[in-house]
Formats: sequence, C-alpha cells, structure tokens
Amino acid sequence: QRRRRKEAMLALKREAAEKAINRTACAVVGEPAAPGVLAPMGNFVGAWFAMAALASFAKAVQDERQFCKLSPRMKHRYVEDNFEDLEAGSMPAGPHVSRVVDLKKAMDSPEFSGCKELIACRVATKFSLRRARRNASCIAKCMTGWRPGLLFILCKRTVLRIRLIQKWWRIWRRQLHEVRNTIVARWHRLPRGPRP
Repeated sequence: QRRRRKEAMLALKREAAEKAINRTACAVVGEPAAPGVLAPMGNFVGAWFAMAALASFAKAVQDERQFCKLSPRMKHRYVEDNFEDLEAGSMPAGPHVSRVVDLKKAMDSPEFSGCKELIACRVATKFSLRRARRNASCIAKCMTGWRPGLLFILCKRTVLRIRLIQKWWRIWRRQLHEVRNTIVARWHRLPRGPRP
C-alpha cells in the first residue's frame, strides 16, 4: 500500500513536471501560451527553466526517498535540527517529512504532555513484564534440565492443578447449593397423598 502511494505521488509529480515542460515548449515554438504560463519565453530561457524545474523535482524526490530510509531516531533528529525552517516553510518538505513535523507538534502540545507520564508508565510496565517472563522462562528451562528440579516442577504443577480444582469447586458449589435448594422447595410444594 505504501509503495502504491509512493508510485501515485511520483506519477503526479512527474505529470506536473511534464506539463510545465510542455508549457515552456509551446512558448518556445511560438504557439500561444497555455494557461498558467506567465509569458512566452525564448529558446534558451525556456529550456533553462524546464531543466531547473526538472532538477528541483528530482532533488525533492531524492530527499524524500532518503528521509524514508532513515531510522525513526534519525528522522526525529533531522526534524529537531531543522524544525524552525520546516515549520516556516523555508525548507522544502515532502509528505513524510510533513507527517513527522506534525507528529512533533502534537507531541509538544500541552494535551500530550499530560499523557506522557501515563504512556511512559504503560511502556515501562510492558517492558518489565517482558523481562519478568523472560527470567521466569530461563528459570523454568534450568529447572527442567536439572533432574531434581524436574520433580519440583511436577509437584508445583500438581499444586497449581489442585488449586484450580479448588477454585472451580468454590465457584460451582454455590450454584449447586442454589439448584439443590430450588429442587427441595419444589418437592415440598408437591401434594403428598396417603401412603399405601
């Protein structure tokens, strides 16, 4: 999907450059100027302008491709170093650079600064949980490789299963008592006749 968007963007830019070249070519040949052309240009001037526009387009595409290849840390550093120029518009910025600039603006906003601590806490918790799981799996591997440890792990597993059954029994015991009580109440309501 990203490749299709890049191809579409490049096609649009290429089409715009070709239109600009065609406009200058029409002006050079002597045909009436197309809409958007300021004035007919001479041979040399029109060709020079077309080459400058094409070189500018090629440089913008190359800069955008190089920016896309950077790591997220390098993109952030690039935007930090050139933020004033990018925000003012004095430095050319493609769609990817503009997105990173918008992300930096959003991160600098007061709404985001209130959420920073929450996000940092969630990320730290996720990393500490991963670390704890990794440590636990390492200990489990060591215990299974060690002969007496295997017996310990089997006992631990048995204890966990017993606890699971106890928990299940505590939950279902209440429900079974309720069912028994409703059945007893139904039996009490049934009319009893004389016994033969």
